[in-house]
Amino acid sequence: MTFTRLASHLKRDILQPQQIQESDPGSPPAALPPNIASFLSVVLGTTLAVVQDCWSILRYDAWAVLPATLTLFEWSEGVEERRDAESAA
Repeated sequence: MTFTRLASHLKRDILQPQQIQESDPGSPPAALPPNIASFLSVVLGTTLAVVQDCWSILRYDAWAVLPATLTLFEWSEGVEERRDAESAA
């Protein structure tokens, strides 16, 4: 579930480096750009191979998911926590 929600938020970033004939916003590309795959690998704490496997299996699901508010996720350092820490400094 986390993979598909994150990927749904990254649709524009996933499409941007694609060749024009592969950049249909209604359909996910066959492969993730390397920078997006690396990002997902880090935030999900997994390998690039697992991210690529997840993409090949879940890409249509990720494309169909409406982006949810990311504050629903429990990040170790959420945006609000960082803002609070910066305000206190």
